[in-house]
Amino acid sequence: MSYLIGEAARRVGVSASALRLWERQGLVRPVRTGGRYRLYSDADLEHLRGIRRLRQVDRLNAPGIRRVLRDTVAPSHADRVLDGRPLRRLRQPARTVGGGQRLVRAGDGAVLRLETADVRIEQLARDATELEPQLFVLAPGASSDGSCAHEGEEFLYLLSGELTVWVGDHERYRLRHAGDALTFPSTLPHRWRNDAGGETRLLWINTPPTF
Repeated sequence: MSYLIGEAARRVGVSASALRLWERQGLVRPVRTGGRYRLYSDADLEHLRGIRRLRQVDRLNAPGIRRVLRDTVAPSHADRVLDGRPLRRLRQPARTVGGGQRLVRAGDGAVLRLETADVRIEQLARDATELEPQLFVLAPGASSDGSCAHEGEEFLYLLSGELTVWVGDHERYRLRHAGDALTFPSTLPHRWRNDAGGETRLLWINTPPTF
């Protein structure tokens, strides 16, 4: 099984920004497909959980972690010829459209394949590097399955349905009407749940990108 950075971060219990930092520090080397998307295997996830424990429990910095993991750091995949099928299982390729890469026609955004069928995420931009606009389609009762925190800011705009969002330790927001919007710093722990009796749809923008 292969995972995009957002799903890998959720499973490990850290932010996507942390995974990018650990990569820059040489602690992990995920597969790259087409030079753009990072793919993490189940073995990578177990390796990342070990790094998290060394940081949070043993309070080691990057050089200390490298010394501990000197013989176990995941091997580099830079020379592998990558099979594109794992990525295709994670997302649907966008159909060819007119107007160049700046324009994404309705329904033509790449769809992230998540492990849960309760959440569907459609990418609404192809070449954006500083922000990540997405369409979230949530089944009744769908939730974030725990809190997360990372660098950046987030903007939510409710299209239909209802959504409850918890931010930090004491803030709780209920988006109930189409057009309701919410902005908060991603550095605060946040989680969400679809409380509508049916499907909820919303525009969700992250800056910087998290997936």
